[in-house]
Order: sequence, then C-alpha cells, then structure tokens
Amino acid sequence: MLVYEGGHFYVCGDCTMAEDVYQTLKHIIQTHGEMTDKQVEAYMLSLRVSYIIN
Repeated sequence: MLVYEGGHFYVCGDCTMAEDVYQTLKHIIQTHGEMTDKQVEAYMLSLRVSYIIN
C-alpha cells in the first residue's frame, strides 16, 4: 500500500528514526516495491520531503 497506493506510516520518536527502524522499513519497501537500493533511498527521501512540504 505504501508504494503503490500512496499509503502512510508513522514513526514515534524524534525527527530522526532509529537506524534499525530505517533499515527495516527500507528492506520492506525494497522487497515489496521491487526497487534497487538507490531507488529505495530516493523514494524514502521523497516521502520525507513530501511530509515537510505538506
């Protein structure tokens, strides 16, 4: 849902998510979104940017 249907997720804590959380989310997106490592990094950055803008 996150990748293909514009889903949302929320992480509690400060503005920088913990490394384990980041790596787990990255793995989920990479696996289910069938993306390369570079594509996942760009996608995750776009999520952060779209949150800041909205």
